[in-house]
Amino acid sequence: MKRVVFVVAAVALLYAAPSRARTPEIAVDPVNGIWIAQDDKLVYQTIDRWTVTAFGATINKMVVDQTILWIATDEGVVRFETGSQRSIRLTMDDGLPSQRVNTVAFDDQYVWFGTNKGLVRYRKSDRSMKVYDESNGLPNKTITYAVTIGRQVWFATRAGIAVYNPDVDGFRAFGEADGLASGDVVELIQVGTDLFCRTDIGLS
Repeated sequence: MKRVVFVVAAVALLYAAPSRARTPEIAVDPVNGIWIAQDDKLVYQTIDRWTVTAFGATINKMVVDQTILWIATDEGVVRFETGSQRSIRLTMDDGLPSQRVNTVAFDDQYVWFGTNKGLVRYRKSDRSMKVYDESNGLPNKTITYAVTIGRQVWFATRAGIAVYNPDVDGFRAFGEADGLASGDVVELIQVGTDLFCRTDIGLS
């Protein structure tokens, strides 16, 4: 019951901010606690306490990979260690094609950063980056959303969706010709074994 109360209180505080247009981003820490973001505010909620931090950049998406919280922002990507709470910000100086990072997802080997100028694959083992665009099979270089389903990572773009194929180090794309209501996909939602695509004109 305490956890529910704290989450409601944190979300209520975030919504009390001047901007109410964005839905709070939530990431569950499998060890202990919940991360909640609204605009540039980051909340960490545990069973008995919660803290609010002004983050300095608009937070677009968060995912928890074991002890690392990956945060996609309008000013790059932040790698945040949940234990020590130390952070490193990755920007265009580190290899990102754009400062604006819309989304983030991860699999066993990589973390994926979706920007408005290409998709970035960050290798966990050596922290190297590789940028993908239409020449690698993406339907569009603007990545709006990413989600990991099993061992596959799916990406939403302004011209359809795509799934990464490690065998060819490229992507298989799907668009309106394959049944999407629109190519402009803004969110991907897993429901059981189905992948729903929320587009600008409807759900597929």
